[in-house]
Amino acid sequence: PVTVFKPNDTGFSWKLTPSFGAMGASSRDLATGGVIVNGGMTSFATYDFGKVSISVGNHFGSYESTHAKFDGYSYGNMTSQRIFKNGLKLETPIGNKWIAGGYVVHNKISGLDVLDHYMTYGLDLGYRISGGTERKTTSRVGCISVGIQTDQGDGFHATKFQVSSSWNF
Repeated sequence: PVTVFKPNDTGFSWKLTPSFGAMGASSRDLATGGVIVNGGMTSFATYDFGKVSISVGNHFGSYESTHAKFDGYSYGNMTSQRIFKNGLKLETPIGNKWIAGGYVVHNKISGLDVLDHYMTYGLDLGYRISGGTERKTTSRVGCISVGIQTDQGDGFHATKFQVSSSWNF
């Protein structure tokens, strides 16, 4: 990530994170395969009021397939998608080590006929295993969280429980 504004006494911080990559697969038996290249940018801004923090995250990603040849086979599945994610998260400390949070994310996908957009809703509870012990949401170096998340779209829903960890470096 590139830090645009460092967390300071004002409680505001902002990071931008570029991403890019490529992936490929092929199957001689199924005579199929392909290569997809991607690139994107994520913006994450937080304002910590001490007793509660508000974070806004935005992501844009682009995914394009390329023509590929493997072992005499030619592949061209012509994937072309754009993904936009815009989210809001509220967090509050509970005591010195615990943090509770809730979030909502709007997910927009272009180039996909099955699902145009959907919403993600989630709740989580985190425990700071290292870092500050003051009652602020941003004073953590390492945190382990448990939570529940549901995705809701037209004729589509999926719910999952998750265990995760996050580390600030």
